[in-house]
Amino acid sequence: MIAVIAVGGVLALSPLAWSQDSSSARPAAKQDAAARRGNMMQRITERLSLTDEQKPKVEAALKEMRTKSAELRKDTSLTAADRQAKMKPIREELNKQMKTILTSDQYEKWQKMSQRGPRTGRKGSTASNAQN
Repeated sequence: MIAVIAVGGVLALSPLAWSQDSSSARPAAKQDAAARRGNMMQRITERLSLTDEQKPKVEAALKEMRTKSAELRKDTSLTAADRQAKMKPIREELNKQMKTILTSDQYEKWQKMSQRGPRTGRKGSTASNAQN
């Protein structure tokens, strides 16, 4: 009888434990996203050899794109094709801004870096799977 009550108590309290775990995961996810943005900016800075004058301009352009693309992702009424179509002018605007910020050599490297398609180092990408 005591065992049945104990098991019932554990089962009754387990949803509380799960709800606490999921709410504490959200700040960690935001920290991970911030870390990825920082790492991305660092990679861009290194690969393009950005000057101190260029860094804040590039960061602002990337932030603007992130904001606009986040708004698109929140719009659940859009199909994947619609979202992709609306994302194209956002990417084009970013490229236009980058062209004014970067030197011609840097911009050429930027275009190669920002090519769409499989990327190495990502889980499930065909490029990394082909190497394994």
